[in-house]
Amino acid sequence: MVDVTRIEELKKRGELVVEAPLEVLREAAKITLGVSVKEIREDNKIIFTYDSPVCPPRIILTEIEPGKYHVISSNKCSIPDCPYWESCARSDTERLRIFEIVIKKLLGEKKILESRYEWLPERVREEELEKLIDRMIRRPKPEEL
Repeated sequence: MVDVTRIEELKKRGELVVEAPLEVLREAAKITLGVSVKEIREDNKIIFTYDSPVCPPRIILTEIEPGKYHVISSNKCSIPDCPYWESCARSDTERLRIFEIVIKKLLGEKKILESRYEWLPERVREEELEKLIDRMIRRPKPEEL
């Protein structure tokens, strides 16, 4: 039997369509997930995963056409019949919203072609987050030190 509540919650995770060079999306994933992000390619998908032993957070890009990507965020659940899926779905939405803000900071508003959320995360204080993202973008990269 399919859990309708879970399906509805999964729909709430949100999605983006962005037009951007892969290098910029890679940098945005590092800012969103952390510098130890791993990149994996599967078919027409590029999956950025934070290295975590349990339920690693991911940003998943599906190439629509060259330079244009459909973006979602989803944890890779490692717990069978996990009772925490709802909080993970909320975290995924928060993570996607952060990724969207980072893209806007790096490239501008016009590069986000579509942004769909059934609800926006309550914990993301956008003004504070934008200040933090500005500082992270301006900091020198390890290879520049």
